Amino acid sequence: REGRHVEIIGHYDPMTSPATVKIDTDAAVRWLRNGAQPSDRVRILLRHAGILKAWEEARLADKRAAKAAASQSS
Repeated sequence: REGRHVEIIGHYDPMTSPATVKIDTDAAVRWLRNGAQPSDRVRILLRHAGILKAWEEARLADKRAAKAAASQSS
């Protein structure tokens, strides 16, 4: 890929006071669920935007659904 972006899901403007962070939560969670590994800096921005919490909730919901489906099929 050579550092090119695949999809722009938001932007960060450190020059505003306070710094502006706008991220499409649905797109970010979709990428994280598909295995995207954010850099350390991006992880900090995602945490401040509350997206990591949304991703954790989505992961837990997926695990609960899989567990429920497995117990029903047994």
